[in-house]
Amino acid sequence: MNVQSKRILIGSKIQDIRQLKGLTRKAMALDLNISHRSYSAIENGEVSITIDRLYEIAGLLEVDITTLLGFSSDKIFNQTVYQNEGNNGENINHKEVVNDISLINKLLEAKEQTISILLSQLKKEAL
Repeated sequence: MNVQSKRILIGSKIQDIRQLKGLTRKAMALDLNISHRSYSAIENGEVSITIDRLYEIAGLLEVDITTLLGFSSDKIFNQTVYQNEGNNGENINHKEVVNDISLINKLLEAKEQTISILLSQLKKEAL
């Protein structure tokens, strides 16, 4: 991804969050003490911005700077490539694995409850 594409991506993310927050470009420009045109250029990815300006924008939008940069811990920490005989180096999403384990545990619990109910019915019939 080239620099221009990254600027456009960040600008688009800023615009999306600003709109979700119900803020106008004009209000953002005023709070940043820049012209409306300069702020529009940021959202359109037409200009590079400093890290300080990015922090200012994140503060106004009440988001972490990593949100504006498109960083997601899920992309980094919840996905690992395992290279062993079992999966031939395919990506395994840890979040999906945790969800699968949770489902399996619920199914096992339901099975245990069913066994318990059936055992108590057998005991009643034996009496």
